[in-house]
Amino acid sequence: MPYAGNLTSKLSTYSIRDFITLQSFNVISHPPIPTILREVIWQPPLAHGVKCNTDGASTASSSACGGIFRNNKAEFLCGFAENIGLSSALIVELYGAMNAIEIAASKNWRNLWLETDSTLVVLPPICPLVVLIGGCWFNGRTSKVALLKTVFHDVIDLEGETSHKRTNKGKAVVPPRSTTITDETLKKLQSFKQFDIVVDTSDHHYVTKNSFTKQNLSSLAKKIQEEWKILVKHLPKTIFVRVFESRMDLLRAVIIGAEGTPYHDGLFFFDVFFPSDYPYVPPKVHYQSRGLRLNPNLYDNGHVCLSLLNTWSGSKNEKWTPGVSTMLQVLVSIQGLILNAKPYFNEPAYASKSGTQNGEAKSLKYNEKTFILSMRTMMYTMRKPPKNFEELVEGHFYSRAHDILASCKAYMGGVQVGRFVKGGVRDVDEDGGKNSDKFKADLFGYVKPLVIEFEKIGVKDCQKFMSPTPLKSTTPIPTPLKATTLKSTTLKQTHLNSPKPTLLKKLFTLSCF
Repeated sequence: MPYAGNLTSKLSTYSIRDFITLQSFNVISHPPIPTILREVIWQPPLAHGVKCNTDGASTASSSACGGIFRNNKAEFLCGFAENIGLSSALIVELYGAMNAIEIAASKNWRNLWLETDSTLVVLPPICPLVVLIGGCWFNGRTSKVALLKTVFHDVIDLEGETSHKRTNKGKAVVPPRSTTITDETLKKLQSFKQFDIVVDTSDHHYVTKNSFTKQNLSSLAKKIQEEWKILVKHLPKTIFVRVFESRMDLLRAVIIGAEGTPYHDGLFFFDVFFPSDYPYVPPKVHYQSRGLRLNPNLYDNGHVCLSLLNTWSGSKNEKWTPGVSTMLQVLVSIQGLILNAKPYFNEPAYASKSGTQNGEAKSLKYNEKTFILSMRTMMYTMRKPPKNFEELVEGHFYSRAHDILASCKAYMGGVQVGRFVKGGVRDVDEDGGKNSDKFKADLFGYVKPLVIEFEKIGVKDCQKFMSPTPLKSTTPIPTPLKATTLKSTTLKQTHLNSPKPTLLKKLFTLSCF
């Protein structure tokens, strides 16, 4: 054994135990080659810039990547390290670079110097594009080298806006009345993306449910990613969506109430869950009701009654169709078919009364109650905005506060609910119905607390909308209507009522194989 052991050229370890064992058998040990320290000059980034050095390693059993961020004074800013399982060395290096860009984007570091050991990660002629759009990475293999160089310059040098197109992509549409964005709150509103990937799921209604199994992981993730792409491309400008990095089966959407309806200027939030057998069954949708029933189809317990969700009866074409129906259709159906101008007629028993004097009079009274509940929803939302939508909630109500208060003043003056719009008063219904004294008195009582909430977020000059004389209310609000049916026809993406929004801003671009 000593003879055989002395024939090997393999290195021993630093272990004292191994050294003693080899010595006891008269085996000559070959100590490891000592570590050689070499001085490396670290080049700092430009002033106000950030530099990230990334690295990765891959073995037969695992792979990992990491990176360190420093400023131009070499001061440590933050770092990351992540085990990504089995993968190639190139993928590990690419993953580290992508992580670095995502972290820089989340911290709004606009001038990033990314340094990686792999030439292939940043070699345009060989590699196609990997594009980060609204927090999602997409493969852009069709991009040409010339385009790649241009976009890559945008990535490396983001100190100033180098392209007018790049400035406008991916930003929320600011209400037309806000011609200049000088306030910080409105700037945040303008930069709030319509679609984005976020992390915090803690207040999601379906956070305790989980769809993914070993059997459906790949197929379900692929289908949900297809839904994401449709939403990114076709979301109307009045719907905003957030999906979750660690929970692809969850989604949250907010719909802005349309002008000309009792829901105008309101924010209505919906939590969505994709079941394990999706898309063969529709998604589960929960309305954040705050305990209020402001629509026959939106229960105070959050239940959403819609034939497209198979939560109400309907013909085959009105129900969920696997491979045809999409999450986008669900959101647009809620916006157009539920949150409409006359929700009273959503109730099947009353639909036939539409256009009659009695039916229209009851519809007007229902709109009065609905607008009061919408105002209460506004106040609750400002006090406790859903997670990941805080900036949208504050900016939205900051920008629309005066319009909402002007509507309240007009309604107290006799204008029918939903008939006061930004350009003035629309034509009233032919029956000439007027708002009830009870509604005017109730509305007066809610304007003051609403003004208080607006002032908390910095809105000024609200007092001018306060009515000097309240009216006396004597009757309670009747119990809301029961569930209803809606005929949810299949909506084609090319025929949506709302115009297509611009694609989300291409924040960063990298190369990959």
